[in-house]
Amino acid sequence: MHLAPIAGRSIDQLEEAMISLATRMNATEYEFLVLVREFDIRQGWRSWNLNNTAEWLNMKCGISLGAAREKVRVALALLDLRACSEAFAAGDLSYSKARAMTRVATPRNEEELLALAIPRTVSQVEAHCRAKRNAQRRESTADANRAHAARCL
Repeated sequence: MHLAPIAGRSIDQLEEAMISLATRMNATEYEFLVLVREFDIRQGWRSWNLNNTAEWLNMKCGISLGAAREKVRVALALLDLRACSEAFAAGDLSYSKARAMTRVATPRNEEELLALAIPRTVSQVEAHCRAKRNAQRRESTADANRAHAARCL
């Protein structure tokens, strides 16, 4: 693909081209994660004598182990999140937003999270999801403390 010279595009044209490309990149990233998920489920990494898909992604795709682990986690989490998967596949949701959302999203709350995530920045989505995760942790801690206090022999 040949790109026009720098002086040949207006800022509006540049913006439009960049947004279009980012949308296609999001959709392609989703396709990649679908492949990662299937590879992980089918344990394709075993034939390479590796321990997991993240190690395979590190070796064969040049993805750092930490980033590879996150890709596998997100890919598996999206299996249960139909609306998030559809938005990601359409290119409307970025990997960064999907990564944050899959830490707290469930089939029951994903539509609400998606409505919040699409128009906001990645930083705003991450902050919201972090607060939601911390709130869930506080709730589960209270439940655990009640269960602990109620135990007896």
